[in-house]
Amino acid sequence: MMVGTYHSGADSLGTAIEAMNAALKIWEQLGEKQRWKETLSLVTTMNVYHSDLKAAYRGAEQLHQTAVQERNDQFRFWALVEKAMALQMEGKLEEAHAALDDALSGGLKMAPVDQIWHGGVLARVLLEQGQFEEAVIEADKVAAVIAASQPTAFYVMSPYSAVTEVFLAGMERGTAHRDDFRKRAWKSINKLKAFTLPFPIAKARLNLLLGRYYALTGKTSAVLPALRKSLEEAERLNLRHDRALAHLELGKHVKDAAERREHQEAAKALFAESGAEVESKRIVVE
Repeated sequence: MMVGTYHSGADSLGTAIEAMNAALKIWEQLGEKQRWKETLSLVTTMNVYHSDLKAAYRGAEQLHQTAVQERNDQFRFWALVEKAMALQMEGKLEEAHAALDDALSGGLKMAPVDQIWHGGVLARVLLEQGQFEEAVIEADKVAAVIAASQPTAFYVMSPYSAVTEVFLAGMERGTAHRDDFRKRAWKSINKLKAFTLPFPIAKARLNLLLGRYYALTGKTSAVLPALRKSLEEAERLNLRHDRALAHLELGKHVKDAAERREHQEAAKALFAESGAEVESKRIVVE
């Protein structure tokens, strides 16, 4: 299990998943139910980041059923947030929002890491649902928790980045508060940078967001190096969804028409392979 946890944060996600699946079998054979549930939750989140959404759904459902039977609110919460992450990636936003609401229905007193996890996923769902003001409120709540705590778990990488995504969206809207959103975006990027120290898995997302930030602040010479670094890190760690995101942004910014088309086609294919059909269909290859 320790091998899997290490690889999930620092090395190959594929290696981590293999190690965790092996640990699941061992815990089951030994009758270690608590360790089995903890490992199942971790490998389910890894499968989300690995873009194996079918495996993620199976794990989340298995964990949810066990938690309901045992009346364990903590594992029930984790299962529903993991399910919401997968649903959001598939573009099933209403279902993702419902799962997040259900996660809170048990009255669980959330630890800071759980507040970041749930709030970050909710902020992204709200943003993609077009509920910008609500997304900002949620992102601000999560940013406050992040500011008051230290990174302790690899699986909140995406919620960390969701906070920045909301603030970048505020910059893109060109409102009177654009400079305020710029400052908040930069602050949250620095928090994600700090997150990469114990958890290098976040380097791909960090560089992706840096590329977007540079594009919005006129630092054009820094955009492509950041985005290419994002793609490099995503390929090194075998993060299919992050590879798709990097290709998508590169397809917006490279000047060469042939290379731009290559990135667009790669993003479209990777999103489709991971089950993110809605995102794939949005991409128009020039």
